[in-house]
Amino acid sequence: MSPPASEWGVGSLAVTYDGGGCSTVSLPETLLFVSTLDGSLHAVSKRTGSIKWTLKEGNPVLLVLMSLSFRPAFLPDPNDGSLYTLGRKNNEGLTKLPFTIPELVQASPCRSSDGILYMGKKQDVWYVIDLVTGEKQQTLTSSFAESLCPSTSLLYLGRTEYTITMYDTKNKELRWNATYYDYASTLPDEDTEYKMSHFVSNGDGMVVTVDSDSGDVLWIQNYASPVVALYIWQREGLRKVIHTNVGVETLRYLTFMSGEVGRITKWKYPFPKETKTKSKLM
Repeated sequence: MSPPASEWGVGSLAVTYDGGGCSTVSLPETLLFVSTLDGSLHAVSKRTGSIKWTLKEGNPVLLVLMSLSFRPAFLPDPNDGSLYTLGRKNNEGLTKLPFTIPELVQASPCRSSDGILYMGKKQDVWYVIDLVTGEKQQTLTSSFAESLCPSTSLLYLGRTEYTITMYDTKNKELRWNATYYDYASTLPDEDTEYKMSHFVSNGDGMVVTVDSDSGDVLWIQNYASPVVALYIWQREGLRKVIHTNVGVETLRYLTFMSGEVGRITKWKYPFPKETKTKSKLM
C-alpha cells in the first residue's frame, strides 16, 4: 500500500510521494525565498507558503539617517534601492531619481553642482546555510571566514551592504546617510515558466499567491514584516521574481471581502509582466 502524498527533506533532495511511487527533485527548487524589511530571509514552501526556516541577520534592509532641516528630502525604496526626492524647488512633489543607491555607490566619490559630496561604501558577505535546517554554518567576508561544520547540503547566499553618505560643503555638516542591504541575484532564465503571481501588502507582511493561468488563489501568508523581494533557486543561485505591491486595505478587501462567501478563490484581471528598465547616472 502506498503512503499518502507527502513531502520531506533528505539531505539536498526533497522526496515527494504521489501514491504510485516517488520522485526526487532538488530541495531548493521546492522553496520560495521571501526577504522582508526587518532583515529576515524566509525559506517557504512554494506550494503552501509555510515557513521552513528563517535567516535573520540583525539589521533591517534599509537604515536612513537624515537632517530634517535640509530640503529636498531623499526617500529610498527598500524594494530595489530606488531614490525619490520630496520638497524640491517649484513644489514638484515626489520625484523618482534616475539612479538607485547601489548605482550611486558605484559612481562615488563624486560631487554635485550644489556642493554636495557623495561617499559610498560596498561590503560583500557570503552566508553558508544548511539547506535543511536553515542554520548558518559559515560566514565569508573579504577578511574573515568562520570555521565550517560538515554538512551534506549547503546553500551559498551572497548579501551586499551599500552605504551612501551626502556631505554639505556649504553648511559643513552631514546631510543624508543610508545603508541598503540586498541579496545577490539575477532574473530567472528566459525559458523559465514561472506560473505564480505574488501580491504583497506595502504595510505588513501579507502575501497572496495566485496561479497566473487560472487565477486561483494558491495560498495566503503573513510574514510579520513588509516583503521587499521574492526569489526562486535556479542553477546554484537566487533569481528574483516579480511581485506587485498593493495597499494594505486594498489587498485585504480583494482577498477577504470581495468573494461571495467573504473570501475570493479566483482573481480575473490581467497579471503584471516582467519588465526591466535601466537608468544611468548623469
